[in-house]
Amino acid sequence: ALDEAKLFCKPIVVTNFSTVSDQFTHGYNATIVPFDSTVIAQNVIDLLNDKNLQKTYEEHLRKDRKSNKDEIEKLYRLI
Repeated sequence: ALDEAKLFCKPIVVTNFSTVSDQFTHGYNATIVPFDSTVIAQNVIDLLNDKNLQKTYEEHLRKDRKSNKDEIEKLYRLI
């Protein structure tokens, strides 16, 4: 679900799992929260109510979106 949210540049609240920082930066392209249902819920509500933060996340996700088109072209050339 995280990959899909990133692909469609949707604002994200994500729990702080071991490799979360490989994909997300708190306050830049997502809100990273601890594994606590109350904290998760409150941050989802906060993000829903903060249109500026939503826009910021969407812009950064769009800017950082990566395509694998070049890699696919390399594969086609090899075939």
